[in-house]
Amino acid sequence: MIIAIRGASGFIGKALSAELHRRGHSVMPLARNEFPHNGTDIVFNLGGENIAAGRWTAKRKSAIWDSRVGATTELVVHLGTMTPPPSIFLCASAIGIYGDHPELEVNEGSSAGHGFLADTCRAWEQAAATATAHGIRTIQARMGMVLHPDGGALAKMMPAFKLGLGGRLGDGNQWVSWISRHDCVEALIRLVEDDRFSGPVNLVSPNPLIQKDFASALGRFLNRSTFSPIPPFVLKLLFGEMAQELLLAGQRVVPGVLEANGFKFRDHQIENAWGNSR
Repeated sequence: MIIAIRGASGFIGKALSAELHRRGHSVMPLARNEFPHNGTDIVFNLGGENIAAGRWTAKRKSAIWDSRVGATTELVVHLGTMTPPPSIFLCASAIGIYGDHPELEVNEGSSAGHGFLADTCRAWEQAAATATAHGIRTIQARMGMVLHPDGGALAKMMPAFKLGLGGRLGDGNQWVSWISRHDCVEALIRLVEDDRFSGPVNLVSPNPLIQKDFASALGRFLNRSTFSPIPPFVLKLLFGEMAQELLLAGQRVVPGVLEANGFKFRDHQIENAWGNSR
């Protein structure tokens, strides 16, 4: 099949592209201003401005929004002009759509939350959903924290932890819903291969954990102490609004749709996420 991927050079896109190539598919990487050609069977939309690259100034928030909502809107309009349109459109989203849930377990049927991340994800998914009007099976992949040592959030955390500076963020009781990059890639491929999937799907491990346990597990893996808690006011001073929504908020998310349709996770425990390759 011919598969177009926006975001093919990113942390997830590179691994997805490599696996699709390995399985014999023709992969066409797309830049932000590029669109798939007629004859494309599947389109993955994984692009978007890095939400953790800096403080959420008005300019940064505009870039985050436009790179997701604006870019997806333009892409879906183009898909509708293709002859024929692709059969499948998978658009990335994030579990940030649920907002902050300190206790409540959330699944694909849970309501969207409040805040900049939730609002962005909700509008992003709505933009993607308009592809269904063109007869395209559309999936919104709500990704948790995707973990692998060579990139993403884990690569950003490791330098501090290796110096013994990693530890609890705030009280450390916020939930971390994660998935290994291997399982994320396998799930993305399963979502497009299996026509039972459409609409929102949570891409998270069935075993979330609270942040202080996540930090302790990473410290054990690196053989480093994790006795450097960072108070909320320091995080807010350093990162502003981003600290509250990205570092101090959490969601206990379950992969309800994946599990109901028989998806098997390789990496059930957090240690597997950084101990296995790919």
